[in-house]
Amino acid sequence: MTAESTATLDECIALDGDRVVGEIVAISEAVRAAKNDPAVYALVRCAAAEDPATRRAALAALSRVCRTSTHLFAFIAFATAWRGWGRALRRAVGAWYAGRPVDRMAYQAVKYRNREGMTHRDVLRLAHPGAAVSAGNPTLDVSAEQARLFEWIVRGGAAAGLPGIVEGYLRAQAAATAARTA
Repeated sequence: MTAESTATLDECIALDGDRVVGEIVAISEAVRAAKNDPAVYALVRCAAAEDPATRRAALAALSRVCRTSTHLFAFIAFATAWRGWGRALRRAVGAWYAGRPVDRMAYQAVKYRNREGMTHRDVLRLAHPGAAVSAGNPTLDVSAEQARLFEWIVRGGAAAGLPGIVEGYLRAQAAATAARTA
């Protein structure tokens, strides 16, 4: 069934990839599906399309469809299987990280630490979120707070200067008893 659906999806992408990306975004943002996984799957198929305009549109829509780290990690797992990591994917994933406010990104880092066999540390090492700025996208500036958070995600260390959720997470991890955690 998935093979048939994928063949139909690929036909639609070949006919009008931009329209397919638009429908994926509309369905995902309106939460018209029980799960977001099919939208993520379809977006990756668009990101792996032969048409460069469709690929660009799909990668530009990444943040709109992949709203949580779970969605992002699923997207990366599918993309790695079908198209591999290239400069465009690296920029899109870097923009996903750079486009998040630091407190929301900290929440993502603490709540969704490991999905699809990867971690934020793995993805940040591949994506280089600061590269989104140097690659000619001045609207995605990585703040000093974001840089500190990314540094903590990749290398660990103290929570000084990071959102409170990170400090709470570190204290809960260090607690020896359930009472101390509470």
